[in-house]
Amino acid sequence: MKKTVKGLLVISAVVSSFLTAQIVSADTISGTVTEISPGISGSIVVNSCTEETNSKTDNGKTWTACEEVTVYSLGPTNYWEEMGVPYPEVGDIVTIEAYEMYCVLDGIYKLVAYSVTVCDENNENCLSIALRDTEDDSVLWNP
Repeated sequence: MKKTVKGLLVISAVVSSFLTAQIVSADTISGTVTEISPGISGSIVVNSCTEETNSKTDNGKTWTACEEVTVYSLGPTNYWEEMGVPYPEVGDIVTIEAYEMYCVLDGIYKLVAYSVTVCDENNENCLSIALRDTEDDSVLWNP
């Protein structure tokens, strides 16, 4: 019986290590929301643009590079309501602090939101929400 319990504990530890995500890097994404899928593991697609000056041209033209970035794990809408922050909508301007994580379960890298600042389409009336504990990565909507 002791060997069975000990064996189950070892198996449980091994399995849980494979199911957890591993943080790879941190990132800040800013831009306009182009798509939103609400829910605990829901996603937000942000059109994020950066301006760069090209020093290789005679006039040093400034050009803008844009890309759509998907960020996951926004949490349930009722958590946002409890915190007094409106859930993002298409057209809102957001700044998202996220970590790139390797999700073993999916076998891919994903950007996972830690905090979000939401502004209206005029980049005004901004409110922020924390989604994860910065010390242990636990979600804040599930006490």
